[in-house]
Amino acid sequence: MAGAGAKLFTSGSVLTAAQVNTFLMDQAVMVFATTTARDAAFGGAGEPTLAEGMYAFTSDTNTLWFYTGSAWESAGATTQALTLNAQTGTTYTLALSDSGKFVTQSNASAITTTIPPNTDVAFPIGTQVNLLQLGAGQVTVAAGAGVTLRSPDSLVNISAQYAVVTCVKIATDEWVLIGNLA
Repeated sequence: MAGAGAKLFTSGSVLTAAQVNTFLMDQAVMVFATTTARDAAFGGAGEPTLAEGMYAFTSDTNTLWFYTGSAWESAGATTQALTLNAQTGTTYTLALSDSGKFVTQSNASAITTTIPPNTDVAFPIGTQVNLLQLGAGQVTVAAGAGVTLRSPDSLVNISAQYAVVTCVKIATDEWVLIGNLA
């Protein structure tokens, strides 16, 4: 029963199984490697049941989540600094680990960065990925199969060296591009 409040245990108090579940398990921040591991930890035989107000942290994306009673929602960013992901090839497909990161792209030749479909990489809605054209090669943001990119005038190229575009997931297979587009 999440939200039961706090209990002051005194020396010699006997801690019952119900108290462990109510005051410790249901009110702790659970840590999981991925959202898949988090989701698999609940509802099976001998596993706890989800309850509104539970919190979980996923280490692959450094995200703190809370359970609303019907779904897990991001509780916001848990880190201040952007992590850099330096890419030097001419093609790159975004990975779940790029969530909230700053992907630098440096090559003298043109570069294509692909946003994969949700069936391949299930970025949470609201995910942001920043792209920096660090080299002379122009970066083009490409839609994977079934992905829709939204931007002013349908522009998908980063405008110049040292320019930045932010990709924001706004629906299952829909992203908006914001920034220095050409």
